[in-house]
Amino acid sequence: FHQLVSAVEYLHSKGIAHLDIKLENLLLGEDYLLKLADFDQSQLLDEKNLLSRGSPSFRALEVIKGECKDFAAADVYSMGIILYALATGDFPFLEKEDEESGFSLAHYDLFCGNSEAFWELRVGQRADKNMFDESFRELMAGLLAKDPVKRCNIKEVKASRWYKGDVLSGEELKETMKDILKKTAVENDENNNVNHPIDNSEPLAPKA
Repeated sequence: FHQLVSAVEYLHSKGIAHLDIKLENLLLGEDYLLKLADFDQSQLLDEKNLLSRGSPSFRALEVIKGECKDFAAADVYSMGIILYALATGDFPFLEKEDEESGFSLAHYDLFCGNSEAFWELRVGQRADKNMFDESFRELMAGLLAKDPVKRCNIKEVKASRWYKGDVLSGEELKETMKDILKKTAVENDENNNVNHPIDNSEPLAPKA
């Protein structure tokens, strides 16, 4: 997430909004350094009209409605979804099509209107009841605020308590990622052997 913040901060400093930040557009390069990809929906920050609608589950409410005026704030919202997904393996809200309004974000009104109830609901779904500490909740409230004006900017994200917490060094990240990928490769091999056991029996002789 620190690397994503750096990438978006640089992008915004050049006057560009990505507008389609999602897990599928985060790549890992050499030494497992994050790269932000796919700029087909990006726009200049000072443009007046939103030309794209982002990707479901990662886009802010104002983007869904086509009413986005602050493109930087829209990117920050998407970063909040990314952070929640990286921390939990899940999404905070579920975007659905609605017959009356055309869309709905399940649990978003609860998050914005009664955050305590939202987090109680999420804690009940987790094995680790201490996952959502106060500093994490504070940052998520700023990243995912419904009003773009009240949403965190990059400077405020970097000044937050959670962001300033413990973080892996570059070498620790590298070693951790190597271990994860090695473990994943072993698990994949084991699953493939279970699903496709090796047949050591003799082949049937062809019929004469």
